[in-house]
Amino acid sequence: FTWTAVMQLVEQGKVDLDADINTYLDFKIPPYNGKPVTMRNVMTHTAGFEETLKYLIGEEGETMPGFDAILKERVPARIFPPGTMTAYSNYGCALAGYVVQRVSGMPFNDYVTKHIFAPLAMNSTTFEQPLPKALKPRMSTGYEFASQKAHKFELVGPAPAGSSSTTASDMARFMIAHLQDGRFGDAQILKPETARLMHGTPLTVLPHGNRMLLGFYESTLKGRRMIAHGGDTEWFHSDMNLFLDHGVGLFVSFNSPGKDAAAHPLRSTLLELFADRYFPVDAPKTKPLDRKVADEHAAMIAGHYISSRRVETTFMSLLTLASEVKVFPNDDGTISTSLMLSPTGEPLRWREIEPFLWQQVHGDEILIGEVKDGKVWRFSIGAYAPIMLFERPAPLKAGTWLLPAFATGLAVLLLTALAWPISALARRYFRSPSRLP
Repeated sequence: FTWTAVMQLVEQGKVDLDADINTYLDFKIPPYNGKPVTMRNVMTHTAGFEETLKYLIGEEGETMPGFDAILKERVPARIFPPGTMTAYSNYGCALAGYVVQRVSGMPFNDYVTKHIFAPLAMNSTTFEQPLPKALKPRMSTGYEFASQKAHKFELVGPAPAGSSSTTASDMARFMIAHLQDGRFGDAQILKPETARLMHGTPLTVLPHGNRMLLGFYESTLKGRRMIAHGGDTEWFHSDMNLFLDHGVGLFVSFNSPGKDAAAHPLRSTLLELFADRYFPVDAPKTKPLDRKVADEHAAMIAGHYISSRRVETTFMSLLTLASEVKVFPNDDGTISTSLMLSPTGEPLRWREIEPFLWQQVHGDEILIGEVKDGKVWRFSIGAYAPIMLFERPAPLKAGTWLLPAFATGLAVLLLTALAWPISALARRYFRSPSRLP
């Protein structure tokens, strides 16, 4: 919804995709090495922002600042040059919503209601938090597990990035509008050329992987052309895929992550089965590379990696250390990664079919590595590529030594803390005064 609103203003000549985004703001996004952030960077999630967690999500009853206040409180550090690294950013999406608000002169909620929801008769869709009284009784409750109690209504701090509540029938109207180049019935929310620009302007950061478009991202299955967007809060997990060449959309939403986060593989499996059932295609035939070459390349990609979507400059960067991704070779010439596990918990295996392009064994997903200075310096999985890449950490920031050092330091601290009362009791028992000043 937010990206569609942006494209409406692009269509009207009120927003330039390649202008410095500060043109539309009343606060400053600093440049990175002299390069400004543009709306195109924001829409393709290549602005280079680090991840932000404060005020990301809460629940009804808590006090949450307005999203404009959150944007201004702390501009996240820029950790990549613009246009070079994909890292999905809720801050960036909220920033785009703020541009919509500033340029249109209307509160963001009012703008999307007037210019998207009303023309499409999406009468059960809102960005309001908490929900308006008329919609509250109809809202599904969210659960961590079905066996546990329901949670309160979730609040999203960077609201344009995920606070919308909707229904399947309303989403159908929105999908039909995009499948018909901006038209639903008599309503036209985008001109056909604007819709095609939005759907067909990919940014290639990592070859072979799915790419970010202007707001949507590619979602390719066995060569089928799709554009998509997912959405996740703590308890709700949704996914929308549009088969542009077939005029068909699939929307699915869960009100619980389920055991072992089952909602995520379940929605991707549903999409694959749906595509195979209604739009069957022959899987492309592939041939594994020479075993000697495969072993050499497996050694080049092996190692530890960190996500481009990460906290870098605050205390929460400890999460990055704890979530490093490992890639390792197997005895049969394949590679595996701790990022992708089978339903039984075993790492999936990937066989190299082109130089630095691996295909999932018994599957269609791909893993892409990019080489620099004789070593794979970053990689991604095809479906992950529009959202995040995985790069080797700088030596001084590698969890391979920082985590053991942290554990050792914690152990020394704990032993020191225990030594104080133990030595005090020992001195008292043996009536030996402390010789320390």
